[in-house]
Amino acid sequence: MNDSTAKEIVSFLFFIFGFPILVGGVCVTIIYLCIWNKWITYLFLILLSIGVPLVALYTLSWLHLEYKKKHNVIDFSDYRHCVIALMSKIIKADRDINEYELDKAKSTIHRYYKTEEENKQALKKFHDILDNDLIILNQICEKINDTLNYVAKSELIMELLAIAYVDNSFNYDEKLMIETIVNRLKITPQEYKSILAIFIMKYKHGYYNDACPTVYSPSGINPSDTKYENEKQNDKERKKQSDEDNEHHNNYQQYNGMSENDAYSILGVEHTDSDSEIKKAYRALAIKYHPDNAANLGDEAIRQATESMKQINEAWKTVKMARGIK
Repeated sequence: MNDSTAKEIVSFLFFIFGFPILVGGVCVTIIYLCIWNKWITYLFLILLSIGVPLVALYTLSWLHLEYKKKHNVIDFSDYRHCVIALMSKIIKADRDINEYELDKAKSTIHRYYKTEEENKQALKKFHDILDNDLIILNQICEKINDTLNYVAKSELIMELLAIAYVDNSFNYDEKLMIETIVNRLKITPQEYKSILAIFIMKYKHGYYNDACPTVYSPSGINPSDTKYENEKQNDKERKKQSDEDNEHHNNYQQYNGMSENDAYSILGVEHTDSDSEIKKAYRALAIKYHPDNAANLGDEAIRQATESMKQINEAWKTVKMARGIK
């Protein structure tokens, strides 16, 4: 039971039991005194007739405000609000809120909210959620399932992973919380494996920092260019073709930083799967992660989805090269 829920229960019990007992005790005391003076009796009755309804209205209004605050603090149609809400769950998962995680949360908010005023309001909302534990996990996950598509949920999970990884300690409680969220967002274990692999590649390239870094793009390597193409067309060098292909493949992995294992994980397939199965998996991911599917999530979400699509394309290239798929 969280602190906010406990406060509501205590307030309700006080209103139902404690308040009448308190009023009754005061009444008995005053009535005893009023026996000796009728004017005190009249004054007491007047105050009682006014005070009791006012206190009751105030208590009910406060309980309603707390309920509304707790259940309507997040606009579930706004992807950024969902990021803020679930970040608070990851940060509090191990009951140890550290500065690294808070700084990373602020950095994440800064990426999604561009103006100073938006940042200020988003940070206030984040701290309200974090300090008062205003989020019910089941409720927010149900709302997200109703309003967000796969790419939005996928990128949301990656943002949570970035928070968990920031202190270089992905501990058991954080892992359990993320897996719980993944399950309630109806993401399968195989899909989560792919999401995690994509995240790791993006995280290595710094795509969860404030600014997008300049990184080497392996898509710039073209097997049809320069020496590779000349050797391919030279009959005298055909025997060396296999060696050239292997060398090119090794260089590709070196620049890309993606191993075959990484590529298979990103595509959500196994080494034992057939070429047609792998191609089918790639096409399915390409449809899911198309940047158009993130068009209504904001500029930062589009940027992240675009980078995820790049990693999926690179994984496909890596697997094609390793298997010799044309």
